[in-house]
Amino acid sequence: VKDYKFPVLNISKFYARPGTPAAKMKRVPTEIAKRRSKELTELFESYTCYEKYIGQTVPVWFSTEIGKNKAEMIEQSVGHTREYIKTVVPRDDSLIGKKALVKIESASKFHLSGYVI
Repeated sequence: VKDYKFPVLNISKFYARPGTPAAKMKRVPTEIAKRRSKELTELFESYTCYEKYIGQTVPVWFSTEIGKNKAEMIEQSVGHTREYIKTVVPRDDSLIGKKALVKIESASKFHLSGYVI
């Protein structure tokens, strides 16, 4: 995880279903499993992946989704890059179902923000 900095990580505790080979395996003590889960969560929350896009112009495909930035109380059009990175721009319903070039202004843990050029 440190080396690859995955943009999404599923952190869950293992559960062996009865009747499977895993059910016969020795269980890791609960306190160790909790510690590992906490360490992995902290590592995942310590990095972001999308800074390299800031300042770039990228093609974005817009769906019918409209998002709301609750902190700033503004509506946004939501699209995705070729790499399927969620990208938001100020709301523009004419973008629905279309591709547009977006200048990326900022990056957060889970999405890019910018404006259509």
